[in-house]
Amino acid sequence: MRWLGALWGLWVLLLAPGVAALAPEDLAGRWTAAQEGALSGFRLQPAGAGRFRVAVTFADGERWELECVATGRPGVYAASSPTGLLDWLFARRRGEPLQGAPLFWARVAEDEQAMVLYRLVITADGHFRLHRLALRRDGEGLAYDLRILAHDEPTRRLAGRLVR
Repeated sequence: MRWLGALWGLWVLLLAPGVAALAPEDLAGRWTAAQEGALSGFRLQPAGAGRFRVAVTFADGERWELECVATGRPGVYAASSPTGLLDWLFARRRGEPLQGAPLFWARVAEDEQAMVLYRLVITADGHFRLHRLALRRDGEGLAYDLRILAHDEPTRRLAGRLVR
């Protein structure tokens, strides 16, 4: 009789609706800050199979612009940092991280139902600064969680919400 209960439990789990995996396209559009916070805007534009363009604008005026391209790893995207029109067309990367250029990449974090953008900078003295920006759907808006890790500094965590 126990096996019948276990079989029923397994059947219920198999038929239960699962949480659909997040795709970058789920965050497509132009978003602005719902209130004062670390981000003032975010834009994601699909650019064909396995590609999308992202622009992140921070409240202090800093801006990230990159095109993300699917890699051979599921949910992981390599990012180029364009500097002009030709760079967008040819997806050139801007410099080397050990020479001070930022390294960007993105991934879909299924466990968090979020898309995560990373930016790593290695300073001239070898120290690092890593930004981790997680974005997830939150009703009609986007919730973001920004964590900044830097050499010999406490981790900073900033959160907020974006709306259309």
